[in-house]
Amino acid sequence: MTEYENMGLEELERLLTRRERLFVEEYDKDGNGTQAAIRAGYTPGKKNASAAVQACKLLRSPKVSAYRRARANELCRQLGLSPESIRLKIMEVYRRCMTATPVMKYDQELGEWVESGTYEFDSKGALKAMELLGKPMGVFERDEDGGGGGVTIVDDV
Repeated sequence: MTEYENMGLEELERLLTRRERLFVEEYDKDGNGTQAAIRAGYTPGKKNASAAVQACKLLRSPKVSAYRRARANELCRQLGLSPESIRLKIMEVYRRCMTATPVMKYDQELGEWVESGTYEFDSKGALKAMELLGKPMGVFERDEDGGGGGVTIVDDV
């Protein structure tokens, strides 16, 4: 953790130059570091001082990173988002994905859609929701040996 992590948005703004603040604002618009650096006024083409190199340096800067996080946290606060509310929404998505829905088929004789007798659910959505809920709790770990890039489910029970 850097010295900047516990600083507020206004305090971080005072530490950055005008161009650094403008770079962050521009980068947040489209996620393109090179274009954000150019729009913020950094030189687009000089060797070793190109906008792409400058963007890379800025994005690795601890104070710029802390400022970006502070801006994101402030936006979330303004929108009424918290880690808890996000987890609740993910759980809502998980429940919706796990709800069995009937598979419909068209009945030629009746001229309408009728239930086929089988049911389906959104397994991909449910698994993604479970992944998002489980990662912060340390439920999943990457294989250390690099074999296959698999994921191990940790069961401490």
